[in-house]
Amino acid sequence: MSTTIITFESVRMVIKADALLRQYQIFCKIIPVPGHISSECGMCIETNSDNHELIRHLLSKHHIQHNINVLQST
Repeated sequence: MSTTIITFESVRMVIKADALLRQYQIFCKIIPVPGHISSECGMCIETNSDNHELIRHLLSKHHIQHNINVLQST
């Protein structure tokens, strides 16, 4: 299974995205950005990869700038 890490430019955008995803009943949690991922903000959202296309659509529709990183489990 893989994990999706979504990074943002600010903590404000992380909180806004978290609220939006929860509104659509998409499981997610706010975590510190993993060290191997570059981000302007120190926090990110982690979710499962099954939803990353829907998440991309929702965040773009609501003008929330983001980067999606799909991490493969080993």
